[in-house]
Amino acid sequence: MRITHWVNVVAFFTLAITGFYIGAPSIALHGPPMLQVQIVHMLAGYVLTCSVAVRVVWAFIGDHGASWQSFFPYLKKGGWEKIHQELRFYLFLRPQPPSSSAVVNVSHFFVLLAFLFEITTGFALLSLSGSHNIAGPLFGWLFLLVSPQW
Repeated sequence: MRITHWVNVVAFFTLAITGFYIGAPSIALHGPPMLQVQIVHMLAGYVLTCSVAVRVVWAFIGDHGASWQSFFPYLKKGGWEKIHQELRFYLFLRPQPPSSSAVVNVSHFFVLLAFLFEITTGFALLSLSGSHNIAGPLFGWLFLLVSPQW
């Protein structure tokens, strides 16, 4: 699954760079036309969506190390103890490293949540474009909760 990692990295930074350009086009006076930047931004968003979808599916059909259960090590017997030992190591309170990476697995879960938030808000903003796309019925309701001008 290293390929999805690097796909996520490239898509994330492409989204960040093009998003800054779309949000403040004055940062690049002689840059590419806005339509081209928007197309690249949307393509990177679709790539990130597909990559995250592959990772979510892999969490259910993959091997033990990629299982969705690895995101929640505290649900297993001795899970809280592993997290405690790892935090003690990272806070320089324990000299030897722990045998597992419970804190890393929990942090991966939060990165996945951040990607899902980014994807959801991206499609919600796409629903405002006025084009006839499926994003409106699926994600447009989010603007009942929070204004797009917020």
